[in-house]
Amino acid sequence: MDLPAGSPFASIHSSDVAELCRSDTLKANGCGRIVFEQAGRMPLPDWRIVNRTVKQPYPIFTDFPEMGMTVLEDVYCLPFAPPFQISPCRIFNDYLIPWSPGAMGWFTHQPDGQYRSNLAIESSDINHSYEIALFMDHSIFGHYGHFMGDCLPRLHAWSHCRRIFGDKIPMIVASESRETFHDRLFEAAGVSADNVARTMGLVHCKKLILPSMSMSLERYASPSSARLWARMRDRLAPWNDALPERIYVSRTGMRLRKLAQESEVEQLFGRYGFVSIQPENLPVERQAALFANAKLIAGESGSGLFNLAFQGRLRSAFVMVSEGYPQMSELLFSAGRDCELRYHFGPTMPDIDPDDPGRWQVDLGALENDVADWMLSHR
Repeated sequence: MDLPAGSPFASIHSSDVAELCRSDTLKANGCGRIVFEQAGRMPLPDWRIVNRTVKQPYPIFTDFPEMGMTVLEDVYCLPFAPPFQISPCRIFNDYLIPWSPGAMGWFTHQPDGQYRSNLAIESSDINHSYEIALFMDHSIFGHYGHFMGDCLPRLHAWSHCRRIFGDKIPMIVASESRETFHDRLFEAAGVSADNVARTMGLVHCKKLILPSMSMSLERYASPSSARLWARMRDRLAPWNDALPERIYVSRTGMRLRKLAQESEVEQLFGRYGFVSIQPENLPVERQAALFANAKLIAGESGSGLFNLAFQGRLRSAFVMVSEGYPQMSELLFSAGRDCELRYHFGPTMPDIDPDDPGRWQVDLGALENDVADWMLSHR
């Protein structure tokens, strides 16, 4: 069926449209939904905010949904967009940024929560066709942090896919988004390069596998996500006692949300024996190894600290956070681990740099006192 530009699409979650079944029934019928792990409550690491009282502190646990996967028939994909069906017209919203549902170019998000297509969709335009595939694309697939938080958490389902459908399942990603870290992190999650199907243009799948998110940024983590990170760490980062036990994760090279006193803060932690690193300049294996072997980690909240997923013997992390951009990602990537997190907040400086409205600062004297207390707790 061909659709003109401007066609309306309903927004729906994949788990709402398929009947629950067993894995043997799914294998026989090829469609349905199976559950690997029931919904539950995930405890978060101990945490405290060291320099202020907050009205809405971080939670001490997160509620997570069922972990499983849905297999649907006659599904289409476009690069960096969620999968959709033409009949009926619906977009599967599992794979959108929760706080930015309109962050894609192929469809326009409507005030009522639905979508309209920005181009005509014609069956003659199909570039790739698969009997069955697993969906792994995302609107900002090329961003390290969102790849970690919005793509990789689906791979808790990879072993189940292989068990039910065999080892030759192609995994759909957009080809122009390829980065070195993609290949290495896929490999660490157990995905062979032969399984990665790099596509551009319109893709049609007779059957498409839609895994649940074992972790969702700023929303929840689960035991499935904790197990996935541990398996990836063990493949990426063997123990290495020669690596530093204390690392400071710098955002010096970042363009946005910069800390005004970055150099002074790096020097402060340097006096306590912290080795400063810029993760974006390091191979994935090196990033994972540094986080896996460190006992104390400090840094500004952001994608660099998403590598807390690979912690191995971490005792504590000291996270500096802009009051204008508070996040709980570090807690979620640390869920299920035996560590603690301390948070130090600082105000934004929106009028200082028009090119970086998220620029922020800390009180260096207060920070020095809080770091000293933290170090005394972990002598």
